[in-house]
Amino acid sequence: MIGAFAAAGAIACGENDDEATTANALSLAVNAACGINQWACSGTPEIFIHNGTAARSGITSHALAKAGVTSSPEVLEGKHGLFSALGVLPDAVSTFKNWLQSSSSGRGILDVKWKPLGCCNYTQTTTALALKIRQLPDFDIADVRSIDITTTTAALQYPGCDNGGPLNPIGQGKMSIQYGISVALLLGRLDEASWDPLSNLGTASLIQRCTLSASPAFDEAYRQGLQPAHVKVTLENGKILEQEAADVPWLESSEVLERSVREIGEGLSVEQARHLVRICLDLHHLEDFTALEAWLF
Repeated sequence: MIGAFAAAGAIACGENDDEATTANALSLAVNAACGINQWACSGTPEIFIHNGTAARSGITSHALAKAGVTSSPEVLEGKHGLFSALGVLPDAVSTFKNWLQSSSSGRGILDVKWKPLGCCNYTQTTTALALKIRQLPDFDIADVRSIDITTTTAALQYPGCDNGGPLNPIGQGKMSIQYGISVALLLGRLDEASWDPLSNLGTASLIQRCTLSASPAFDEAYRQGLQPAHVKVTLENGKILEQEAADVPWLESSEVLERSVREIGEGLSVEQARHLVRICLDLHHLEDFTALEAWLF
């Protein structure tokens, strides 16, 4: 819903546009909003089409604004604007303004965080905790009696995250809190191949032992921008193994580069992967894409 808006805003910032052009570009982009989250429940891949459509719509909106096309400046907060169409609270305008002023992500597109695992944002903390439990000396996958997961209401309500199966496409595996925890406990790793539920049938019985709940304290922390979680595994002998975290263990930029080289290196040599990453890091200095052609085609 906000992809085109974000893309147009990024272009306007990069172009140093005047206020009128920026406002028109953003307004036109709101009118190009699209993308429905049903994919998260079905595990289908249209999310990638959403990204492309959003980028294209943002570019088009900015080009139209530069050409002089105008659009309503009240497209967000107007009586029939986006906030009204979405049915959000009547104080959405002040909430949005406050967020822009107080949130690090609200102040700039470069204030981003990198997920440690290739799954949904709302499954990151719980899955990371499961990996820690898997490494504890007393853990034995054959002795797991129950798995109690405490997270935020936002995580439980996000499409596809509270999904105990049956699971089929990889996309469903990447969205499900229960699956992420189960496969982490089963395999002790979470590479790209791990997310296919049909390749890890042993997770089905583990998923059935999962119980999810939300914590008011975690919800309050979520309102402060954190994503806490607690995972408790009870073994057949009554022993409890548990882990808790105040937030997602976000990656540093150096760790993102390391992961990029490692994952690209699964299809290329490590040296080729490093070379490709270096090219990507220097894209803004490239005069043309000749350097990339050998890798892309």
